[in-house]
Amino acid sequence: VLAQVQYQFQTPIPLHACAGRARAMDTEMGIRLASDILRDHFGPVAERVGRCLIERGPLPIQEILRYCNDALGTDEAPLHFRSLRNVLLTFLQHTVATVRLKSQPSVYSIDVEEVLARLRFPHYLEHVQWTYGSIGHEIMFAVLRCGRVRQGFAIAEAKRQTKHRAEDIEAGFRQLTQDGLLKHVEPCGSLGTASGAPASGAMSSKGPPPAGDPAGTPPGATSRPGGQTAKGNAESGAASPNDPVFCYDRSTLNLCLCKNLLCRLVEERTNSHAAQVLRALLTAVAPKGNAGQIISEFLKFEQIEQKMLQTGAHQAGRDPVRERERLRKVLDVFPPQMLSKLHGTAVGPTLARGPL
Repeated sequence: VLAQVQYQFQTPIPLHACAGRARAMDTEMGIRLASDILRDHFGPVAERVGRCLIERGPLPIQEILRYCNDALGTDEAPLHFRSLRNVLLTFLQHTVATVRLKSQPSVYSIDVEEVLARLRFPHYLEHVQWTYGSIGHEIMFAVLRCGRVRQGFAIAEAKRQTKHRAEDIEAGFRQLTQDGLLKHVEPCGSLGTASGAPASGAMSSKGPPPAGDPAGTPPGATSRPGGQTAKGNAESGAASPNDPVFCYDRSTLNLCLCKNLLCRLVEERTNSHAAQVLRALLTAVAPKGNAGQIISEFLKFEQIEQKMLQTGAHQAGRDPVRERERLRKVLDVFPPQMLSKLHGTAVGPTLARGPL
């Protein structure tokens, strides 16, 4: 009978919690939280620009400059175009802002989810350290610190911080990309162009930012992990197919954190073996594309057993019959709201709607 049963972890709601969170940034406390994050990671000038974009929505660069100077505080200096340009370049470099080039002039907006995700950078690093070791940790640290980075730069930074061979570091980078923790993106310099041609009204037209402002670092910004680019622009220059540009994938890393929290909860409420079974089941839950959706596939009993062996939950030398019985009991204990069972083989995946 077990050979004909397939198990699936249910994901009926978006993993980013309730629908009311979409309006969280409409409140004054939400705007202050995002502004404080921008100030801590990028400096006071970035806080002013980011707060303006959060409160007023997408704006062209001339309007941003006007609104920021209209709301000038008593202890604040007027915002000049050069400083604003550097802030927007930094936001684009670190994927906390987007630019819409189809409109004339170009319009810039803040991705609030990306701003809030910066609070989870330590959790991302902890997960990568635990799962992929020191090599993955150093690669991810370089990516989180610099934003958009070239593959060669991230590998060189990991090699500088560790004593591992270059071949092992390259293999670790490939593993992170295969598992979806890193995704390929366009270089920051190409965001101001469309189809390779300069777009009128685009802010970044030619070349990298001026010397002294690597990656568009605003004046007064601190060089903290997850904030500024070290050793110059990590992805300056023309795009090369042999050295592509990557950044972290927020949806995949958030999903990994949700899996970790769920396994920890099951371990605290039941036992470690139940958490290991759940971990094996959650390997079938993965993001789908770049739309922020997830797909949950069905697993047969034998596939769950194989996942348990791969994760080291089943130790060699134990009675396989007793191990199967323990696994069956755990699967029977899981509540129906968490786990669904289908008889037969013709099943389809289920999608969770909404962003991660």
